Amino acid sequence: MIGLYSMLIAATLAARTNDYLRGTKSVQNGFFIRLLIVGCFIAPLTMGQWKPALLMVGVWLAVVRPLAGILGPRVAIWLLRMGSQGPFESWVGRPPSQLRRIYRAIEGLGGVPGQDIQTAMGNAEKKSALKSAAIDYALRRPEIHAVMQRFGADRQTLQSLFGELIACGIGGMRTGHYLPEAIAQYPRPLTFLLSWNADRSKMRQLDVAMAIIGYFDRGETLPTLEKEVAGVG
Repeated sequence: MIGLYSMLIAATLAARTNDYLRGTKSVQNGFFIRLLIVGCFIAPLTMGQWKPALLMVGVWLAVVRPLAGILGPRVAIWLLRMGSQGPFESWVGRPPSQLRRIYRAIEGLGGVPGQDIQTAMGNAEKKSALKSAAIDYALRRPEIHAVMQRFGADRQTLQSLFGELIACGIGGMRTGHYLPEAIAQYPRPLTFLLSWNADRSKMRQLDVAMAIIGYFDRGETLPTLEKEVAGVG
């Protein structure tokens, strides 16, 4: 059973780490890793050991899965940093539980091949409402409100900037955060974006998008813009 528990722990950590990675290979890996986890639960049952099987499920739910949820994104960040020059700052961390629910709901409304027009339009409306809810969550926080005030920005400013970033390729889940809406949740990337918007001669739009992706993917340090130092600090 020790070997089975070790395999279950390793597979669960691998699954949670894989959830924060991207690409077709990540999806394929996730499928096989989850099959392995299910196999760990089934193995004791094939030997008639249903009590150890139930105990294993309980330990997995109470201990292994929560710990993997904490460690998984950090392992993913470490893997994503490999081959990158940096410099790095502390990773922003996992979003709060309320935001995670919103992000998962948005991700679940992604385009599905073969959808009829009515369903696609309904999902688009739901997605828009969820994105607005994410911005609402940010604007209720005093530190975010303070950054917005310093730059004279409002919700319309954010939505306009987010539209520009989406056109540059930002969009979707990145290490547990849904971009570009996640930018509004943290003073550092929000300050960076609004600083650039105040003086666009400092960086190209595409470079801004890539810097934000690096910040959320790998914890890369965002460039400091002149306006940011003078107006926000």
